[in-house]
Amino acid sequence: MPAEGEVAPAAEYAPMAKEEDAAGAPEGDAEEPEGREIDMPEDIYGATMFSIIFDFYDICTPGSDADELHTSMNIMRLCFIFCVLMVNYLLQCGMLFWIYAFVVLPSVHVVENVYQKYHAEIFTDGKYDTDKWEAWDMGNKEELCGIAFANYWFMFAILILWCYTMLIEVRKTERLGKDLKAVEDCTDLADMIDMSGDAPRFVKLTKGIDWLLYLVIIVPKFIISILLLLIGCVWLTATDSFGDLILNAVALEFVVNIDNLLYESAMPMTVCEKVAETKFFVAKSPESNKQKLDKTVGGYRRSMMYFFGVWVFVALLMSFGQNLPVAGVFPSYSHDAECPGFQAQISKRICQQGDNCFPFA
Repeated sequence: MPAEGEVAPAAEYAPMAKEEDAAGAPEGDAEEPEGREIDMPEDIYGATMFSIIFDFYDICTPGSDADELHTSMNIMRLCFIFCVLMVNYLLQCGMLFWIYAFVVLPSVHVVENVYQKYHAEIFTDGKYDTDKWEAWDMGNKEELCGIAFANYWFMFAILILWCYTMLIEVRKTERLGKDLKAVEDCTDLADMIDMSGDAPRFVKLTKGIDWLLYLVIIVPKFIISILLLLIGCVWLTATDSFGDLILNAVALEFVVNIDNLLYESAMPMTVCEKVAETKFFVAKSPESNKQKLDKTVGGYRRSMMYFFGVWVFVALLMSFGQNLPVAGVFPSYSHDAECPGFQAQISKRICQQGDNCFPFA
């Protein structure tokens, strides 16, 4: 025993502490499996995923009450969210069709007509005629030299930015598909949801739910992204004004954001809160150091492939792609409509600072 006032050695307290910890731990508690939580997308697709899993669970599992809603409310929520999702698809597909039919094709017609007239009226025996160019109508010159495709690097940069914009949607869809695939499979709907924590987690998915999520969300979302990428590239290529080129690129963002627009305007706050707090849980599988390294290297390879692949795609689209039936706007383009002299003429400042260049009559 230590003398009065002395502190007992820590070693004498260690066994007691262990005994208290052992006594205080509840028996039968299973150890929390290692893994990672994945946020659910806070958009109409995330709301649909939440509703499919939660509501199918409550509707098809007798006696369950995962979210304290009556079965009729689960059915109503599932139908309403599916209705909003279908409206989203109809609006996005409809906008793609209408933009292509009423905006893109007329723009293609205009720029092809201008370029055709340029070759027919300014060239003699296949050679550029300076005298004909000087005598050509100023309006025709403005139409020809306003074709955005004539400035290769400007168009190249705009198309790259548009492709990167759509690459965000493609990669989000790809990652969402991989995350769904990584969730553990089960055969019973009752095993899908873990309600033991502060927020619900989707720890497993049945094959039927898994396929339904892919069929209703992943595949349509991927197809719409690809179509929007291609139609957007054709529209931007057919732009007949440098100012409109920027405006068209901004306008295309409207179609991309239809899903967010519907989610924020139509979804009840209770659904938004549930989507924000609900997570997917992917159990961690043992990995060797080599597997971890391969995973890291593979991620960098994919990212580099996407990054530089966009450059290659745009370069091919602006060259060989112009000869394709739908994607091409200027088949066999000769790079002879740049109009450097005319561009310099219309860009020259009339007034310099300090000059009285706006006299009254």
